[in-house]
Amino acid sequence: MRFGTFLIATLLVLTGVATFMLNLGYGSWQMIMQASELWPILLILLGLSLFWGGRIPGWIALVLVVVLVGGLIYMFLETPGLLADRYDTEVTIGRQQYPGLSNATANIAFGGGKLIMGTDTPEWLQGQFDGPGASSAVDVRNGNLAVVLQNPKGHFINLTDKHWNIQLSPDLTWDLEIDAGALEGQLDFTHVPLKEIDLQVGAGDVNLTLGDNGQRTRVEADAGAAKLTLRVIGDTGVSVDFDGALSQTNLREMGYSVVNGRYVSPNYEEASSKIDVDLDMAVGEFRLETASAIPVAA
Repeated sequence: MRFGTFLIATLLVLTGVATFMLNLGYGSWQMIMQASELWPILLILLGLSLFWGGRIPGWIALVLVVVLVGGLIYMFLETPGLLADRYDTEVTIGRQQYPGLSNATANIAFGGGKLIMGTDTPEWLQGQFDGPGASSAVDVRNGNLAVVLQNPKGHFINLTDKHWNIQLSPDLTWDLEIDAGALEGQLDFTHVPLKEIDLQVGAGDVNLTLGDNGQRTRVEADAGAAKLTLRVIGDTGVSVDFDGALSQTNLREMGYSVVNGRYVSPNYEEASSKIDVDLDMAVGEFRLETASAIPVAA
């Protein structure tokens, strides 16, 4: 059997077996994508064929196919959940399940699409995830909650169809890390105790609402070609430091002065609740709105 004929026939057999296992509910298409890492096997088979002048004896070809098919089936059977398309469409972290919590961290690797976050939940955290869902992990130690919500890797979907809604309890003090690509975000953390928000955005339009978040909250925002609107509720004091190329901001129009290289709100010194923003934007727009400038929904 010529090597080319053997290679084509083997690939067809392996593709058929893999598809059959997927239809039975084992593994995932991500496993197929990762099969490209096994390309050195082709060099091994090509080298073996050279021993017989570019041909492979029929019985050796049969043995090789049986071994490859057996190995593929074993991989699917032994790792049904490791790479499977079994992601969460809903996540609830309940108060009764984890009583006595005081602090929490949330690491959200979103990817791209529409992300809504707020405080409309009686639990510690509730999330709903359209599209392929989310890969989630929860850890509780010494009264501290750690949550990881990640975009399933290897999924290529229309970003306009992806919609996450995550609600946080205002009864915990949160550290938030949000890493997104092309993001349309509505993030309302009013009255949520916050130590720090680390926001990484490639592009998009993000509305971040803060106010009454504790004595001092640090916001670190790293954005590319994005528009970031910070809405401040109440008498919260705000300071902003810029790094990078910022095309537009309205801070001087809002009465902010520059103190030691930072834009500072008129009420910053006497405010009991302060927000310090460190902003690094490649090309983008940053706007600040106060409570009086925020439109009221009908």
